Amino acid sequence: MTDKEKLIESIVKRKKHLSYSWLKNFDTPQKFLDYKLNKKQSNNGMIFGSVCDVLLLTPGEFDDKFLLADKVPTTEIQHGFANELITVIECIGKEELTEEIIEQIFDNHYKSGKALKVYAGLEKYIDAKSEGKEVISNSVYDKAKTTTEKLLKFDDVALLMERKRSAQRKMVWTEQSFPMIAFTDFDTPESIFDLKFDNQCDPVQFEKTIYNRRYDLQSGTYVRGAMALKLFEGFPQYHFLVYNDTGEYFITELDPAYIMYGMRQLDYYIDALKRCIKNNTWDQSYNFLIESLSQINPVGQNPI
Repeated sequence: MTDKEKLIESIVKRKKHLSYSWLKNFDTPQKFLDYKLNKKQSNNGMIFGSVCDVLLLTPGEFDDKFLLADKVPTTEIQHGFANELITVIECIGKEELTEEIIEQIFDNHYKSGKALKVYAGLEKYIDAKSEGKEVISNSVYDKAKTTTEKLLKFDDVALLMERKRSAQRKMVWTEQSFPMIAFTDFDTPESIFDLKFDNQCDPVQFEKTIYNRRYDLQSGTYVRGAMALKLFEGFPQYHFLVYNDTGEYFITELDPAYIMYGMRQLDYYIDALKRCIKNNTWDQSYNFLIESLSQINPVGQNPI
């Protein structure tokens, strides 16, 4: 059984949790499967935002999620060598990794050089990634620490941190027989809050970002989960706290109409998934999604 066949089977048998980040890739059945089958590399902005999120919300968990190491892969060849070793370690364990295996993998990526010397320089990085940690440099950590300290000096941000009742809340529920999972950044008694690192940190441009990055689907999914678990009295608010690496920020509430739009998108994609399962159309491309997404788009609605 191939990895693709195993993934399809787990979806059909409702053993795989669906998420916003997975469903938003359902442009086609192929892309939906590829999201899980192909590992995605985090870009620098995503990593920096993750570090800031932890320093703001759960600083005590920093060591469990990150490792400081200035020696990291910087070239495509180094990344290929390190990633293949990480995959091997995840399969056989670090204790079974021999010099012969390291040299064999080295030969897959390098034409010359000393395998063990290259490995020694990247070992700390490889071990951390094998343990599920993100590796960051001291300069990234220092910048994130400075950014979060600046944010906490603003009264409204500091007040939100004092009023938060949970951070990185895990939500598990069911939508149309499919298991769902989501993690909210933090919440207050009235609202779900979503931290977003954005270089521009421009409220006007962020309206476009909401559309381009499918944050409406994210909000609809998270609010649906929160309501299913009865985490709020009534319909919760949904806020973004958007910031950049210089400490600039803004806090804005998402229009409830866009949350409802996101909920309709959630239903749309789950219906599409059910249709895909029923007709076994996993290999189809854009011809699969015949219905237009414009049917669920609130025309002219300003998201924030």
